[in-house]
Amino acid sequence: MRFLRLLVIPLVALLVLATAAAATGPGGSVAGYYTYLANNNPAAPRTLAVASGDWFANATWTRVDSATGEILRSGQVTCLVIDGDDAWMAGPETYRAPGLVQAAGSFLYVHGPRPGSADDSAVTWFGDPGQPLTEMLGWCRDKATHVPLFPLISGDVDVFP
Repeated sequence: MRFLRLLVIPLVALLVLATAAAATGPGGSVAGYYTYLANNNPAAPRTLAVASGDWFANATWTRVDSATGEILRSGQVTCLVIDGDDAWMAGPETYRAPGLVQAAGSFLYVHGPRPGSADDSAVTWFGDPGQPLTEMLGWCRDKATHVPLFPLISGDVDVFP
C-alpha cells in the first residue's frame, strides 16, 4: 500500500506537467502540482494538483497528503476564469478521504507566471460546513481576492491565458 502511495505523487505530477506542455486552447488553461503553507504555517502544508482549461477532458483539482501521498480530496473544476497570470477555479468535491468533513466544493486561486516557479503562489478554500458551492462559484466568476495567496514552497503552477 505504501508503495502504491509513493507512485501516486510522481504519476499525478507527470500527468499534470505533461499536459502543461501542450498547446493551450483559446480559453486558457491551468496546470500544476505544488505545495504551499496554509496561512504561512509550517505545520500546515497543502499539496495540490490542478489541471483545467479547454484542453483537459476532465478538469480536476486534487488535495494530496504531503507526507504520505494519500489523496485527501478531489473534485471537478466547473468554473475557470483567467486574467493574465492569475486564475480562479471552483467546483464540486467528488471524493474525500474517510474522517474528513464533507465540503460542497472548493475555490482555488493561483498566480502562475511562466517559466518556472519563482513567483508562483496559490490558495485553496475547502468549503465550510453548510457553505454552498454557489458561493465559491461566485468567487470564481467575480475573481475574488479576499482569500490571500501564499508563495509556493515547492512545485510549479502555470497559467496559460
